[in-house]
Amino acid sequence: MAPLPPAALLPCWADLDQAGPSLPLRARPTTTQHLCRLAELNHRARKDRVGSALPVPSSASPAPPQMAGAAKTAAGALVRHWLTQLLILVLCGFCSCGAVKRERTLAMIKPDGLSGNYREKIKAAILDSGFRIVKETEVQLDAGRASLFYAEHSQRSFFDSLVKYITSGQVLAMVLEKPDAITQWRALIGPTDARKAKTSHPDSIRAMCGLDSEKNCVHGSDSPESAAREISFFFGDGDSETVEHDEL
Repeated sequence: MAPLPPAALLPCWADLDQAGPSLPLRARPTTTQHLCRLAELNHRARKDRVGSALPVPSSASPAPPQMAGAAKTAAGALVRHWLTQLLILVLCGFCSCGAVKRERTLAMIKPDGLSGNYREKIKAAILDSGFRIVKETEVQLDAGRASLFYAEHSQRSFFDSLVKYITSGQVLAMVLEKPDAITQWRALIGPTDARKAKTSHPDSIRAMCGLDSEKNCVHGSDSPESAAREISFFFGDGDSETVEHDEL
């Protein structure tokens, strides 16, 4: 999250400057985490000022006229005290938001998804779910590249059929980004078997355009490690010699 504009912090700077040498000020912070600490120091300084501003009543004589002014000062200090507490909550909220880690995953629209004209519907579902499409590429995989991508399935009975299917047309590979992107994308596409998705997850992408467990329209990385390798496989960001994943 972008830092707060300096103008929004001017009241805090002014109050801290008036707090006197008792407040251990250092260089003014430039990050939201430091701003939370600054707001806490400001809060403590206000408490000290409120305590010193409160008048001491006397039972032996009527209150002098100056007492009224002191009471008003104390009331104003209390108001500023609660405003400072609100500022602390706001700033710490910014700290929490800024700490949310964004994650990347690989999404792939398979040949049946492209040939069936589902490209725009799938991309619309991606954007509506809060993902950012960082980059994309449309490629035609040959048998060698497809065998490398699905290498962990090479001993399975469906391997040859899988390679034939994934090379039957072009695929659209995309890098998606948002907090918890891997889990969120897999939830959006639904179960591997599109037939099950149509009953258990009728609003999923595979329910919309998939046919079965092989021709299921889209692919999604199943772990941070496989996401890194699969992104590397299509976009060349590092070593892509081995791609391991459970997801078809």
